[in-house]
Amino acid sequence: MTGASVVAGQMMRVMADFANPYNLVLQRDTGGDGSFATSTPFATQALSPAGPNLLSATVIGPETVSQAGSFGLNVAMLFDRVVDANTAGLASHYAIPKNTILTASANFLGVLCSEFRAAGRTIRSEHAVGQRIGDQRGTVGPPSSVTLQSLLKDPGAVVSGRVLDSDGTPSAKAIVTYVNTASSPDCQDSSLVGVATLPVIVGAPTSSVTSTRTNAAVRSKCQRRTRTPDQFGREPDR
Repeated sequence: MTGASVVAGQMMRVMADFANPYNLVLQRDTGGDGSFATSTPFATQALSPAGPNLLSATVIGPETVSQAGSFGLNVAMLFDRVVDANTAGLASHYAIPKNTILTASANFLGVLCSEFRAAGRTIRSEHAVGQRIGDQRGTVGPPSSVTLQSLLKDPGAVVSGRVLDSDGTPSAKAIVTYVNTASSPDCQDSSLVGVATLPVIVGAPTSSVTSTRTNAAVRSKCQRRTRTPDQFGREPDR
């Protein structure tokens, strides 16, 4: 209510009609006898609750969240309020340019996502988008876009090169898989896994291959090169 004058020492009260919650009345005891004879109705306006807004998106590792990996494949999304676990837990409700969100797990104000391609200090993505995310009342927030940040401890490295067929020509069908492990510095651990798998780009210049086909946020401790065997199953020398 605006424009209501206030007199020092005058008793005032707001009365609500529970049968009509939009009917609020300001009553005054102008005579000082406790009768509250003067009434002024409130003008009411319905306010629609706002849904969650994405505040930040950050690439993280195990130094930030114990469940995150070391290869730049995990992103923490922070919202301005507690989110609904169902809508916030859908990977399709998030987007990162030139990447794909594979999984999403909601926890109070935040969501931990896993990416298809790594991101980090060496190769950055411009922004992350959250959309169709609801709160615990079911109110869906507007699409939000934020700059993607990185808190990875390791700077990472760029791995680039060429994949040739047995006749020395560039391969058009090879799939390059980066294999690494965070727990075996001597590369002898049998639990090596593929971190990123991407097709080759025929005719691309070296700079383009480096920026689009490599995993820039991984530790380059253990690297395996993929070669295309010839018709006799032999791999060409590199």
